[in-house]
Amino acid sequence: MVAARVRELRERSGLSQADLARKMAELGTPWKRGTVVNLEKRAAAVRDGAPGRDAVTAQELLALARVFDVPLPWLLVDPEAGTAVPIAKGVEAAPWTALLWLVGKQALTDPPGPAWDHAALPIRQACQVATLAERFGQLRTHRENVAALLPDGQDADRAEEDERQERRVLEDLTRPLSALLRLGYPPPPLPDDLIKRAADLGVELDGEG
Repeated sequence: MVAARVRELRERSGLSQADLARKMAELGTPWKRGTVVNLEKRAAAVRDGAPGRDAVTAQELLALARVFDVPLPWLLVDPEAGTAVPIAKGVEAAPWTALLWLVGKQALTDPPGPAWDHAALPIRQACQVATLAERFGQLRTHRENVAALLPDGQDADRAEEDERQERRVLEDLTRPLSALLRLGYPPPPLPDDLIKRAADLGVELDGEG
């Protein structure tokens, strides 16, 4: 799977095999063009027994994700292919199931075990923090764009509605932040403008410092 994804992502990004090897070397992973060639042959080996590189290390996977600028799970799953993803001997999963498992959204067992819950819960909370912080940024950008188009003092109703929406998002944000603290995890860093706006609106963000 990784071999096929590397070849696909390399071709899609317009990199030659030598380009990919050079970029990997720049990240401290000493690849040569032959390394890329042998790895990409692995996809053919699955079909017809051609020789190829059997595995990549965790360090190499991380470097590849950085080179291609994709989330790490994207190297392990191809939802477009529609083929099952091999996970271990005798264990495979549908592409979307595998992808959701890799990002902590869906367990492979039903019901999930306590180890899964312990690991996946903080991930879900952190994802909520990121989503709400992104939503806040969108609201701020919208408010600033509208303010730039209107004369001073106009559209006070619009400004009040924007403030209400910002407050709702910030209040929603307190829940996953508090949950992370209860679980014993430090909260993810928040943008300075978000923290300042929360203080201006009187919304207390747990763990903001």
